Amino acid sequence: MEKETVYRVKPDADAVVDDTAPPPEGVVPKKDFYAPLTPSVFGNASRSPRLPPLGGEKLPQSANDTRKSAGTVPIHPVDHTKHRRGSRHANLANDMTMAFTMDVLFNPVTIKLMVAYCHSIPFASDRLLFWADVQHLRTLPSAQYTDRMLQKIYHKFVSASAPTPICVPTNVLREIQKTCESSAGIQSAGVFAEAQALCLRDLKKDVFPRFRKHKLFQSMQAACETQASEKKPRSRFALLRETPSLPLFQYDSTYSFEAVMGDKWKLRYFKSYCIENMSSENLLFFLEVDECKRLPNQSFVQATARKIYDTYLKPGAKRYLNLSLRLHNEFAIPDDAAFEPSAFFDAQYLVLEYIRVELWPRFSISEPYIKYCQTEAVSPQPWDEYHPEISAERMETLMAELDAMSPSVLIQRALSIPVEAIANAPKPLAPNTLMLLLHDKLGHRAFKQFLSVKGNAHYVAFIDEVDEYEGLPGIEFMQHTAKKLYKKYLSESSKLQVDTSTKMRQEIEAKLSSPTIDMFKAVVARVKQGLLRDALRRYLKSSIYLELNLQALNPELAKELDEAVAQGKLEIPHLEIFLSDATFLANFKSYCKSQHCIENLLFWEEVEEFRRLPSNQIVLRCAKKIVEKYVNIETSKTPLDLPVHMHEFLTDNLEHVDRAYFHDAVAEVMDALRSIELPDFLDSPLFMVLVGSWVTMDQVYAVHHLHNDLESAYFRHRFHYICEAKKEKNRDDALG
Repeated sequence: MEKETVYRVKPDADAVVDDTAPPPEGVVPKKDFYAPLTPSVFGNASRSPRLPPLGGEKLPQSANDTRKSAGTVPIHPVDHTKHRRGSRHANLANDMTMAFTMDVLFNPVTIKLMVAYCHSIPFASDRLLFWADVQHLRTLPSAQYTDRMLQKIYHKFVSASAPTPICVPTNVLREIQKTCESSAGIQSAGVFAEAQALCLRDLKKDVFPRFRKHKLFQSMQAACETQASEKKPRSRFALLRETPSLPLFQYDSTYSFEAVMGDKWKLRYFKSYCIENMSSENLLFFLEVDECKRLPNQSFVQATARKIYDTYLKPGAKRYLNLSLRLHNEFAIPDDAAFEPSAFFDAQYLVLEYIRVELWPRFSISEPYIKYCQTEAVSPQPWDEYHPEISAERMETLMAELDAMSPSVLIQRALSIPVEAIANAPKPLAPNTLMLLLHDKLGHRAFKQFLSVKGNAHYVAFIDEVDEYEGLPGIEFMQHTAKKLYKKYLSESSKLQVDTSTKMRQEIEAKLSSPTIDMFKAVVARVKQGLLRDALRRYLKSSIYLELNLQALNPELAKELDEAVAQGKLEIPHLEIFLSDATFLANFKSYCKSQHCIENLLFWEEVEEFRRLPSNQIVLRCAKKIVEKYVNIETSKTPLDLPVHMHEFLTDNLEHVDRAYFHDAVAEVMDALRSIELPDFLDSPLFMVLVGSWVTMDQVYAVHHLHNDLESAYFRHRFHYICEAKKEKNRDDALG
């Protein structure tokens, strides 16, 4: 799930805020973690600090992207292959400013604007840079991750039971097996260096010469020439900046082995040829080992941690953070001691709290940030480039038909995709495989079915329920709408002021901070009486009322209204007749507009819209249901594996929920799905069943989705099924 943004009311004239009011009962005051800091001028009503997990989510690139992900701007209103998440009122994004969320710090543009804004604030820019450096440290792979990736290569290509073994000398295999099966694990891709060099030699001397004689090589040449003719002339500086995808290779000609291996576009054709000719194990082994070589080793991680300590936390450091003395004393570490990245997490939490409470309220209303939000363009999601022509009814029918199909039939349909079509399909620059699966209806269903086999379907169910929860207009939405109604119709300076008393105005003003759906009930009753005594009586005698031709539509009602007007006995039920019917209301409104008394009807309409908003009790009840179902260990049948501090925060603060209440829990679950469950799903047969489902719906749609991780997984499965088919054929030939 992409991360959504929460909105709150701007601190301007239409917001009645009492900064001096004491905190509500039951709210524990914040601890003074950073005594040297200046006190906040924006109050202390804050939540516990939140921090995203390791390997954070790819976040929107602009404020407009954030509003788009929240549903303010529909990505494609007729694409029934995608889930439509909870939406918001369009005007809300324009009338309100964003509350603090982590995407502000992950977006390079906004973090740069914030650092520039904080140059004049003591310690502020240094704390921002410290947070960014620690977050970068958290994204570096751990020793366990490196070992897991290299072990995966070992079991896939080198071990005795490898499904796609590579052909290397026995002594090389023994050295690799000795290292991989040791208790220390694999900590460097260098263990595969000799085998990788031998695979590269075989590719160059054996496979590539045969590829040059194949039709795929000719297709590659034609495609490259077409692409080159369509490109605009580039400067010499732009050409110098271009580097091959694999730094080992340098171009010596346009279509040499090195040129093909160094160009992602050409490499896809070579990979397709290897798949077709069942000789892809050497190429896949080389590429996966080369990818693992880019992982930083643990000495680099330690050096990065030491640099952070020397720059920000060591006494006399150049960018000393000036946090609490207790926290700095905890970092009195000898120069020869090893650093654990988790040692910085407490300091990062405090800095994040400082950014959210002290810096963000001022920065969010600064001119550079507002200008950036207004001018940044909306960019489409990578999976929305192609939309099949399919209706909602047809989509439901298709899903029922897929349930009745055999998995083997769907796998055969997946294998029928031409590899050349995949090679020529456009590829997004920064795809998000997990979000694609969660937004795609067929992908969502297949991924959830896979997780249910492992007993982890509640992960996706939790994300879905949080999506519905975040789609509910919460207390901040009601506050904004109530204040907007007050300023527009009830305040002493409003241009469309309705008839009300000073006492009513004061009572409503007192309820603006905690609105209820019936807070305007007394004013609405007074407005209806005014419409009944004046506007309705004159309206029923006007020419605009005659245009309604009520005598032809409902003679009995027309007669009753004429008698009531003649006798002066118009009552509220007569007014409700015109307020409850859209045609009658439009005619009545046109009369009021001509008489310059439209404000009463507009106020009544907007109050009715306000009354249809879910109350805060509904939001609170929904949040409690999610916590009891997925978080609370005592009540949940399948509790989520969340950090202790996050579990305590979600269970202990249910009286102060907001739209971003589950923000960090969703990020934690998404990280677990991305790092553990998604790779296993891509290696399972259910993935090919999903591809076959896409092909059944629309083959072009399937091709557009097979990129990056999905493309690699597809070719791995395709190669496996081809090998199995060949073995079965040889077995049949032997028996025959």
